[in-house]
Amino acid sequence: MKAADVITEHELYIRKIIHARVWDGFEDDIFQNIALAVLSNFPQFHGESSIKTWLTRVCLNQVAEHFRQQDRWQRGCALMAEQREDAYLPDFCSKLLWEEVLAAATEKQRDILTLALEGCGFHTISEALSLNYEQVRSRYWLFAKKLRRMYTQEEIQ
Repeated sequence: MKAADVITEHELYIRKIIHARVWDGFEDDIFQNIALAVLSNFPQFHGESSIKTWLTRVCLNQVAEHFRQQDRWQRGCALMAEQREDAYLPDFCSKLLWEEVLAAATEKQRDILTLALEGCGFHTISEALSLNYEQVRSRYWLFAKKLRRMYTQEEIQ
């Protein structure tokens, strides 16, 4: 039996394990990680246990890894948010006026910034604007970088 056959034959079983433990919309990503883990580790499987037992352990390990990565990412985002507020998001009484901020932004950046200031997260913004999550995130951070440069240059002058 090949690893690809194991994945195909047990796809429903794998998806049930994932669905029972994950509710954040990353089920397909985790399935892909499980498929990669099965493909890379299948040569080490010697049949000492049932294939379903081994597959269950692979699934549970990948789900646990997903939660570890998600926790690291959330802690990193919280840290970046704290730094962002202190570093370069000016209040409306600063030298950098709101109109200047909007004038410096592209149309997509304006839409993203407006929704972000209303308290929407990147997932919500991506759904509202029909953009990829990574596109929203990168456009936001690129504009924030540009804003930081503009703001620090004004303070220097």
